[in-house]
Amino acid sequence: MLIDLQPSDAASLLIRRLNRVHGGDDLFVRRHVLKRLESRLRDGLHPDLTLPPAENETSEFVRQQFARAAYFSSSPSDRRKWNLLALEDPLQQVRAAAGLVASEAPVDLAMQFDSLECIVESIRTDPDPFVVRVGLHSLCRILSNAHRDSDSRDRGRVDEFFRQRAIPAIETLATTAESIPIRRFAAQTRERIWAT
Repeated sequence: MLIDLQPSDAASLLIRRLNRVHGGDDLFVRRHVLKRLESRLRDGLHPDLTLPPAENETSEFVRQQFARAAYFSSSPSDRRKWNLLALEDPLQQVRAAAGLVASEAPVDLAMQFDSLECIVESIRTDPDPFVVRVGLHSLCRILSNAHRDSDSRDRGRVDEFFRQRAIPAIETLATTAESIPIRRFAAQTRERIWAT
């Protein structure tokens, strides 16, 4: 049925479906709806589309996909939803998934800096070692992608951000984190960044 609809009609139908969260066993349908929306948002379709509030979603598996769709949205309110999922969701799997999506696909440089700020905040403040490790991994991938895909001026801006914001946070983790594996992973991340 969605194939026969105009793209804008299909998107509004998908959003209406997401607004009707009743829990239960339709989480696979809701997750698939978000995958379809993510695909459309990645392609730049529906710049005026706004996702429903993430707090309404009861399933952590759907919220992980919600973070992906919100990340690729051009709506400022959806970007705030992504930030909240990355920093404040009660489950570490959702916070980690939100941080990881930032490293998976190229976006414009302004969005990338917002993402970097959020990930640096996450590695500074998140109490869960899994989320911190995913954040450190994401920082390495973002820097590598920026060096591969950006011109020299943009590369310089990314390098400056890492020198001023990311490296101090990583240094703090490498020297003061309570968890020895996190200290070790932060030190390895510092070396990977240095080698990039």
